[in-house]
Amino acid sequence: MKKENYLLENFTNEFENDIVFARYINYMKKALLNRKLDFLKHQKYINQKEQTISDEEWTILSDKGNSVHSFFNVQNNIGFESSIELKIAIDKLTEKQKQIIILHYYNKKPLNVIAKELKMKDSAVRQLKYKAIIKLKKYMEGK
Repeated sequence: MKKENYLLENFTNEFENDIVFARYINYMKKALLNRKLDFLKHQKYINQKEQTISDEEWTILSDKGNSVHSFFNVQNNIGFESSIELKIAIDKLTEKQKQIIILHYYNKKPLNVIAKELKMKDSAVRQLKYKAIIKLKKYMEGK
């Protein structure tokens, strides 16, 4: 076999897998970038939607599980001064309202679990949470 043919055959066989792998890496980079862009668009949409949501819709959303709304996500969405104001606003709530807000939004417990822990009816817990949210929103809007 000629030296040229040997090099051509071995070079092609040896690096064929590397070329396929490099294409796969580039494909994965593009896919991850697109997922990140989709996430950022979705996050922007969610933040805009939260600004226009009514009090009734807030209660319905928060009753559907243990999701945490950005209004209460102190670490990520609001600045240091706003988080202090939010803590002050929470301190102005009644003791039961404060417990429910902390257990539901910060400890991520569903309302039915909170009701059992506090030995209350589910409807009473929902009502206290609803009133607490209204108080917090009014206080935060006033600041």
